[in-house]
Amino acid sequence: MRIFTGVILLTLSTTSAFADCGTLNAPTDQQLSSKAYQLQYRMEPDGLAVSQDFSVLFEVCKSDGTAVEGTPSVDAYMPMHGHGMNYRAQVEKLGDGKFRATGFMFHMPGKWQFKFDINEPQGSEQLTADHMVK
Repeated sequence: MRIFTGVILLTLSTTSAFADCGTLNAPTDQQLSSKAYQLQYRMEPDGLAVSQDFSVLFEVCKSDGTAVEGTPSVDAYMPMHGHGMNYRAQVEKLGDGKFRATGFMFHMPGKWQFKFDINEPQGSEQLTADHMVK
């Protein structure tokens, strides 16, 4: 019983640390996590369409619930075609682990993959999310 209680407490403490982070209220399919990081993102404007400019607002927190110190990068890639966008996104630091990436436009329909690269002193990690663009 003690081991079971310990597992529950560890799970709750990890969940509550991450809960302190997510203030974007992003849809669940726009929330990524690993052992080290939690990331939420949303597109502005909402939804994706071919040849439409958009930006990505995102928030990154460490597993202890604190904001990352550096500035992550974000890009988009088409795995089936082996190429990315025709544009390079620029990331602006907004504070408290929040960022805005501008300069996105998907030039063709299909499966696109967002790649969020987080580089911190404790190590680097890439979180990815797939989206279909019609």
